[in-house]
Amino acid sequence: MKVNKNHSRLFKLISIVTITSSSILLPSFLVTKSKDNLINYKQESSSSSSETSSGGSGTGNNGNSGDSNSNNGETTTFNTRRKREKDASFGTFKNTIKDKLKTDLKDIQQEINNFIDDQLKQIGDLKTSEKDKNKYFEKIERKTYLTELKKYFSKENALVDNPTDLGFNITFPYIISNLEKLYTATVKFDGKDYSDIKIGSATDKAQDISSKEKKLDYTDVINGENKIASDNKAQDNFINSKEFDDAVNNYLKTWKVDVKKMIYQNQDILEFGKDIFLSPTNTNETNSSTTTQVDGYTVHLDKKHKSWNEYIKEKISKRFTHFDLEQNQKFKIVDEAKPTPTPTKPTLPDPTNKPLVPTSPPSSQITQAVEALPNLEPYINYQFASYDLSNLKSTLSSASEEEKEKYFFFLNPINTRFKYTVDQIHDNNSVVVRITDQAKSGNSRTYIYENVQVGKDWRFLMLLEKESKYIEQEFNKLYKALLLDEKINYNSLAHDSLQESVFSLVNAATQIVSSSSFKSLWFENIINNYQKIDESDQFGDYTNWANKKAKYLFETLLKAISASKLNNNPGWYLLVKAFNNVKYDLDQLTNDESTYNSHLKRAQEFDLDLKYYDQLYDALEHSILKLSTTANQLTKNLHISSWFNKYTDDIKDAREYVEILRNLLTGKPISKDSEDYKEFMTNYQKAIDKLNEKNQTTNKTAIIIGSILLSLGLLFIITNLLILFIKAKKKNKNSKLIFIVTSCISTISSVMGIILLILGMKG
Repeated sequence: MKVNKNHSRLFKLISIVTITSSSILLPSFLVTKSKDNLINYKQESSSSSSETSSGGSGTGNNGNSGDSNSNNGETTTFNTRRKREKDASFGTFKNTIKDKLKTDLKDIQQEINNFIDDQLKQIGDLKTSEKDKNKYFEKIERKTYLTELKKYFSKENALVDNPTDLGFNITFPYIISNLEKLYTATVKFDGKDYSDIKIGSATDKAQDISSKEKKLDYTDVINGENKIASDNKAQDNFINSKEFDDAVNNYLKTWKVDVKKMIYQNQDILEFGKDIFLSPTNTNETNSSTTTQVDGYTVHLDKKHKSWNEYIKEKISKRFTHFDLEQNQKFKIVDEAKPTPTPTKPTLPDPTNKPLVPTSPPSSQITQAVEALPNLEPYINYQFASYDLSNLKSTLSSASEEEKEKYFFFLNPINTRFKYTVDQIHDNNSVVVRITDQAKSGNSRTYIYENVQVGKDWRFLMLLEKESKYIEQEFNKLYKALLLDEKINYNSLAHDSLQESVFSLVNAATQIVSSSSFKSLWFENIINNYQKIDESDQFGDYTNWANKKAKYLFETLLKAISASKLNNNPGWYLLVKAFNNVKYDLDQLTNDESTYNSHLKRAQEFDLDLKYYDQLYDALEHSILKLSTTANQLTKNLHISSWFNKYTDDIKDAREYVEILRNLLTGKPISKDSEDYKEFMTNYQKAIDKLNEKNQTTNKTAIIIGSILLSLGLLFIITNLLILFIKAKKKNKNSKLIFIVTSCISTISSVMGIILLILGMKG
C-alpha cells in the first residue's frame, strides 16, 4: 500500500537526464505520395468511417465508447423523412409471403436432395475394403444417418406443403406480414439470448403455408427452460413493400445457404454400440421408424431414441429456430416520424473478470456487432492460384473449419478479433463467407461474395498475403504489450479508459488500412515488385523479401496514426491518457482508510513488506512518464519502426506494473493454505523481481552516466592545468578567470560522476 511517496535522488536525477536527452525538438514529418496518389490521413467524418469501422461499441450508458462528446469513428443514424405511415399495400403481404415461400421452398428442397445425394455418393459402397476399421465403422455410421435423412425428405413437396412437420418452424415472415402492431421481446433459447425480437400478443395468430393456425409469439417453439420476456408497449409496424421484400428475400436466401448445416452436422451422427446397433438380417423387427437398411446391413436404433424422424426433427427444429430468431433480431422497426437515434444497449460487466482497480470496475463491456463489419473480398491462396473455384468446391465442402482457412485469405491485418472464412463455394464464382468473433462465442454472421476473382498471378497473391501477414504480426506487438492476443478481448483490460482507448486505436488503424488510398498504395507496391520473382519458383521462400517490401506499408500506417486525432488526442497519446486514468484510480485507493487498513492487516498476516507497494506506485508513475515522452517524441517519423518498438516496450512495462498492482490490491478475502494464497504470493514475488530488474537497469544507467561525467570532468581538469602551465608566464588575468570557471565546472562534473558511480554500484 502506498504510505509515503518517496522518490530517491537517484531516481529523479536519471529521470531528468533521460527525459531531457529524448526531447529533441525537430519538425514532424508526415507521409505523402505523389500528387496523383496523395494519402489523406486525417480522421474521416463519422458518416464515412461507419462504412469501414470495426463494429459498434456497447460501452457507457449511451452505447458509445470513448469520451462523452466523441463517437470514436461510429455513426448515429437519424431518420430524416418527416412522415411515416402504414404502407397501402400492407394487406397483401400475408398472401405474398405464402406465394414466395411456395416458390422458394421448392429450391430449398432441391438443395437438400442434392446435398444428401452428394454426401452418399462420397461415401460409396460399404463393400469397398477399408484399411482402417474405425474409418469403416464411421462410414457405416454416416451412411446410416444420411440414409435416414433421405427417407425423412423423401416425400415429394413435403417441405412446400408443411415445413413445420419437418422442423422448419417459420415464424418471423408471418409476424412482419400479418401484424400491424408489434411487441419487442428478449428471448432466451437454447442457452443463447436474443434481444429486440419482434413478436405478436398471445392471441395473435395467422394462417401458415399449410393453412394451419400459426402462433405469432414464438410460444409454439420456445417453451420449457427457454423464456420470452416481452415489453408491454406495442409499436406500429411501418414496414413498406421494399423493406418487406428485402427482409423476406434475405431470409430465404440465407436459409438456402445455411440449410445444409441445419440438417446435417458431424455431431448428429449416432455411434455404434451407444446409439445404434447392427441386427441380424432375419430379425422380426418391422418398425421402419427405428431400423435402417444399409447395403445389406440392418441397423437398429436404441430405445432411448423414440424414432429416427423424431431425432432428426429435433435437431432441425432447434437450429432453424436459432436462424429465425437471428433474422428477426436483424430486422429493425423504424418510426421515421421521429428522427431519433437507435442506441446500442450496454452489455453488463463480466463478474468473473476482476477490474484493474478494485474500486473502479468497468461500467460495461465493449461489444462489436458483426453486422457492422465490412464484407471483405476473399483472395485465393497463392498455392491454389491455378485452381478454378469448381475444383475447390467439393474439397471445401468436406474440409474441417481449420482446413478451410488455407484456401482463401482476407486483407484484415488489424482487427484480428474477427476471423473471415470461406464456408461454401457456389456457382458463378460466388462464395459464402463467415465472420466469427474469436473473443465472443456465438457472435458470427455470413455473407455472399459474388464474382470472386480467379486466375491471378500467384506471385501477386503471394506478396499480397505475406505483406498482410507482416502488417498483422507487427501491429500484434501492440496487443502483446497490452497483455492481449490476436483475439483482442477488450474486456480483459478491465478498465473503461483502457478498453475504450484500445478500441478507438484499433478502429482507426482498421479504417486507414481499409481506405482506398492505402489500398492503392498497397497494390501499387505489389505491382512494382511481383514480376521480379521467378514465375517458375512457386514453392520458394520469399517471406523475408516480402517483409522488406511490406515494411514501407507498415511505416505508412504508423505515420498515419501519428497524424490522426482520436478523441481529441494525438493518435499515439491515447493510451498514455488511459494509463494516467488507471494511475489516478489507483491513487484514490491510498486515500481510503478502510482499504489501507485491510491491506495493512493482510501485510501483517502474510508477513509482507509494504515498501514494495510504495515502489510499485513510483515505478508505475515513472513508466507512464517514459511512455508519455516516447508518445510525444516529435522526431518519431524519422525512425518510425524502431520508435514503435520502443513505444510497445514502454506500453508493456506500464501494463505489467498495473497487472501486478491489480493482483496485489485485490479485495477478495484470502486464507492461508488456499490456492488464492499461493497465487497472491506468486504475484508478490513477481513484484519484487520486477522491481529488482528495474533497479538493476537504473544502477547500470547511473554507472554509465557517472563514468562519462567523471571522465569528462577529469579530462577538462587535466586540460586546464596544461593550458595554465603554458600561459602562466603571461600573467593574463582573463586566462586565470577562465581557468577558475572551467575548473569549477569540471570539478562539479567529476563530483556528480563519482556520486552516480557510488550510488550505481551500491544499488
